[in-house]
Amino acid sequence: MIKELYECGCFDYKEFIHQKQKALSLTNDEAMVLIQILNIYKDCKSISNNDLYNVLNMPINDIDNILAKLLERDIYSIYVSFEDGLGEESISLDSFFSLVEKILLNQIPDRQNELFIVNKWLSEKFNRILSSNEIDIISSLVENDNFTLVDFENAYNSLEGKYKLITIKHLVQALSKNIAPKEKTKNTMLKSFMDSIK
Repeated sequence: MIKELYECGCFDYKEFIHQKQKALSLTNDEAMVLIQILNIYKDCKSISNNDLYNVLNMPINDIDNILAKLLERDIYSIYVSFEDGLGEESISLDSFFSLVEKILLNQIPDRQNELFIVNKWLSEKFNRILSSNEIDIISSLVENDNFTLVDFENAYNSLEGKYKLITIKHLVQALSKNIAPKEKTKNTMLKSFMDSIK
């Protein structure tokens, strides 16, 4: 349904992505790249890194990394199409349109998948495997408090330059400051963790 609306120009995907960026687990740069892909997808089913670079004026390495992350999170997929016996790499945004429908139908995205993505991202940032205690805390933040990868990335970015070494404690503190009063939950595990690291 959403795909058909997009193809006839009736789906305001730019506004949707801006409004549902958190639900889509997109950073600002990822949202910009995805919007640009959608800008050309109707007429062109392939991605050119150089074209994205020319339009977005973003470092080519950043574009490569973002495309890899979007592919990893199944925002789009790659397939080979054949014409006159020649193969050409193309992309499909069917998985993105499916995700849009789930969000509009209030079908909450799989929190376990979000947890896997967040844990993987943190392990890469810290260049080590997270401890069992850290995993418990991250699990609580994702599954109980509904924090997403975007929240963790924003918290991490806000801490860069403030500490020589950013820790889970710093991230938890940064995240807790961004919770609106009505959204705060009584999380005994989180409280216990914060008390233990004071």
